[in-house]
Amino acid sequence: MRKQTARVGLSVAVLPMTALALHGLPGGSHTNHRAHIAAAEAVHRGSFLLPGAVSGHAAAWLEADSTTTVDQVGSELVQASSQVQAQGQVIKAQQVRYAEEAAQRSAVDRQASAHYVAAQTASYAAPSSAAPAYTASYSVSQSMASVLACIRQYESGDNYADTSNPYYRGAYQFSWSTWQSVGGTGDPASALPSEQDMRATMLAERDGWSAWSTSSMCGV
Repeated sequence: MRKQTARVGLSVAVLPMTALALHGLPGGSHTNHRAHIAAAEAVHRGSFLLPGAVSGHAAAWLEADSTTTVDQVGSELVQASSQVQAQGQVIKAQQVRYAEEAAQRSAVDRQASAHYVAAQTASYAAPSSAAPAYTASYSVSQSMASVLACIRQYESGDNYADTSNPYYRGAYQFSWSTWQSVGGTGDPASALPSEQDMRATMLAERDGWSAWSTSSMCGV
């Protein structure tokens, strides 16, 4: 019992010295926990190392372990950076390809629209036999002119030469067939503003304001 008590007493006496030696190791408490464990095991076995020896062994082990960890992290960072750069190049190439494809589609759409407009202009070169010819003296009441101005604003932004849509043209967004049905010829957007006003008035008198879905926003 005395021998065991003496050993325990010695263990207790050595522990503060071991902790003191380990406390001065580089890296702080987050990196030297394994050295603490090794020292504790040494005390438990009775192989009591002097503080200087414990500190030296632990420091050597920590230095090798830290070097390995830093090298490994550095290698992983370089690899991740290379992967990010490669992915960025792939994305950039895809963006360039998409932009080229969009430009090609836009060019095809413009060409198709131009062909369509040309064909429609030729097809509707002759006016409807039942519709009156254009006359600059065609009169429009003030109240009707006010509504027509409102419709123009909503339909085309009051742009008599609006050709943004190949199917609906001019200030009132006439379709080709509707334009011909009220006596118009060719492209509605190419007609004089006064003729477009005249044909719009004729359409309103014939079909009512419901010919334009925007008329409800003009109070009619």
